[in-house]
Amino acid sequence: MQENLLGLIIIATGKYDRFIEPLLSSADKYLLLGHNLDIYLMTDKPYTGKCPERFSVASLNVPHLPWPCPTLYRYKWITQYADLMTASNLYYLDVDMLFTNKVGEEILPDETGIVAVRHPGFYVNCGWGDHKTGVVSLAHVEPSRRLFYFAGGFQGGERTAYLNACADMSINIDTDISNKVMAQWHDESHWNHYLKHHPYRSLSPEYCMVEQVELRKKWGIEKLTPRIVALKKDHLLIRS
Repeated sequence: MQENLLGLIIIATGKYDRFIEPLLSSADKYLLLGHNLDIYLMTDKPYTGKCPERFSVASLNVPHLPWPCPTLYRYKWITQYADLMTASNLYYLDVDMLFTNKVGEEILPDETGIVAVRHPGFYVNCGWGDHKTGVVSLAHVEPSRRLFYFAGGFQGGERTAYLNACADMSINIDTDISNKVMAQWHDESHWNHYLKHHPYRSLSPEYCMVEQVELRKKWGIEKLTPRIVALKKDHLLIRS
C-alpha cells in the first residue's frame, strides 16, 4: 500500500470539535490539490461531520483536559500514536484555523526534514515572542539567540524527522512538568527551543496568519498573502 504524501495532525477535544468540519472543507479546497491525504484526528468523541472523499480520517482517542494541557500535550499524544501515522510527511495544524489560499508542495521539507513557520507577530525585524521562560525550563533560549520566532500552529516535516522532534519535546515538557515548571507559551516555547538546536526549513507567516486585518497592519505584514489563517474567537468560551 502506497503511503500518502501528507498526513495532517489535528487535536479537537471539548468544544473545539466545532472547528473540524470547516477546517477539513477548507483543506479540501486548497491543500495539496490532486493528492489523497491522511487526517489524524485526536479527539475525545467520535467525529460525525462531513469528510472530503480524498481524505482518510483516523480517529485517535485523547482526553479532554483543562487548558493548557490540550496544546501542551500535543507532542506526547503524537508520540503515543506515532506508529499509526504512516504518511510520508506529517504536519500538525491547530484545529481553529482555515486554509484560505492555495497551499501546495512548496511546504514540503528539504534535506533538514523539519518545516517551521515564522510567527506573524514577530516577523518584521525578526523579533522574539518569549521573554519569560526562565533558565529552569528546558524551553529556555539564551537572549543572544532570540531571533526568528516561530509559530506553533502549523509545523511539521518528513515523518521520521518530525516524530523524532515530537518525542524529544515530549520528554522536555514532561521534565518541566515534573519540576513544576511551565514555559511561557507552552508547546510553542519548546518548539522554538528545539529549532535553535536543529536545522529546519522556514516558511513565511502566510502559512500561519491571523484573521484580524488590523493586527496584520499593526505587525506590518498586511501585504503578505494569507494561506492558513487562525480564526478570531472567544478563548475563554471555547476552552471551558
